[in-house]
Amino acid sequence: MSNSETPTELQRASLLEKFQFVLQNNRNSVVGNLGVALLGSVLEFNTGEWLLLAAWFSVFVIVLSARYLVGQNILRAFKKTKPNHAETRLHVRKFAPFIYATGFMWALFPWLFYQSENPETLALFAIVIAGIVAGSVSSLAAIPMYIRGFLLLTVVPLAVLFFSFQQYYLAVFGLMFLFYALFTLKAASQFHNSLERAIHLNLQNIALIDQLTIAKQVEENNSRLKSDFMRTVSHELRTPLNAIVGFTDLMLLNCSKKEWLMYLENIREGGEKLTLLIDDILDFSKIEQNHIQLQAGNFSAQEALQHIVNSLQPSVHSKELLIEIDISDKVPSYLYFDVFRWKQVIAKLLSNAIKFSPQHARIEVNLQYDAEQQLLECQIKDYGIGIAPAQQQQIFEAFTQADGSSTRQFGGTGLGLSIAKRLVDLMGGDIAVQSATNQGSLFSFWIKAPLSKPAD
Repeated sequence: MSNSETPTELQRASLLEKFQFVLQNNRNSVVGNLGVALLGSVLEFNTGEWLLLAAWFSVFVIVLSARYLVGQNILRAFKKTKPNHAETRLHVRKFAPFIYATGFMWALFPWLFYQSENPETLALFAIVIAGIVAGSVSSLAAIPMYIRGFLLLTVVPLAVLFFSFQQYYLAVFGLMFLFYALFTLKAASQFHNSLERAIHLNLQNIALIDQLTIAKQVEENNSRLKSDFMRTVSHELRTPLNAIVGFTDLMLLNCSKKEWLMYLENIREGGEKLTLLIDDILDFSKIEQNHIQLQAGNFSAQEALQHIVNSLQPSVHSKELLIEIDISDKVPSYLYFDVFRWKQVIAKLLSNAIKFSPQHARIEVNLQYDAEQQLLECQIKDYGIGIAPAQQQQIFEAFTQADGSSTRQFGGTGLGLSIAKRLVDLMGGDIAVQSATNQGSLFSFWIKAPLSKPAD
């Protein structure tokens, strides 16, 4: 893979797995190389060059020891902290010199100790090198650069030595040895491809298991939220129904006209709560089943906003709140949008602001228009209880409120903001919140609203 190509996540994970495979087999490879080196040294000990042999063997032991220690250190580092792709590639390159040093030491062995008067001894070196090369396939083929470099350093010098004698049968033997190296390289490539496919399959299985685990957790969480929602709805339905039934019973008794008016007011309030609750459930059901159809037309955002504020005046007066409306001069008189759904979003956000604001508080409503992008933007700021940062991510989810205690204290099903979010999405916009505990909340949303279209 060229440097200009960006590796996929699977390729990054695969490289790490293959490098760990090499490191985990490093000890066996080191022991195997040491054993063959010891056997070769014993066979060559009677040649009379025992001092040179001892020096070669000592250096080889140092190379193998360094290779083993470096490999173990990298493995321990990987167990402590999983490396990223760049770190893995760096470790792969750092470990390569120890592999190549091993191959270089084997390349020196026949050149240092062959007997010029007896060229047939090269067959012994060929057998030793062939065994080392065959054994290296399983331990080094996972990283192609390792096995290629190792083969190049071990096989080519010995083949050159065969050809240097300028004898026909030795040249044929050297050529056969080169063919053996090519076949070994082909086998190493097949081993690498099989290992890579196995690693990819294993990584995909792990990813699938993780996805299934997450899906199971999401399903369990949804089930829990729906159970909480059903308990909340049951409570919200019983409360106004009990009020309606209770005050109706009282009216059937002998009561004064003044008491009747008070009871009727409570009955009306309970009926309104039931209506709002049922509307939320029906709206959410329509959205879930994709039954909401936008009906855009030429409407005045200013008039629509004022209408919603006026409809909420009883709740505003009961808490003695002040609603400040700031409409930018850039907002056109008429825009092309679904005013009914837009008013629904405004109503739900304003209702929440009223619900969570303390007595005598202020609520600010700001309306802006971006003519370049044709966006109608609205901001609603309250100074109520606010929302903790950790809970802001979930308030737009169905059946969710920022704090479970809010349901008991302020009422509500937890569907309002979810419905608002989905309606805004349907209108091609987005919604966001900025808040802090006990410092109020700022809800901002925008929708696509081009300039009003001429009548047909």
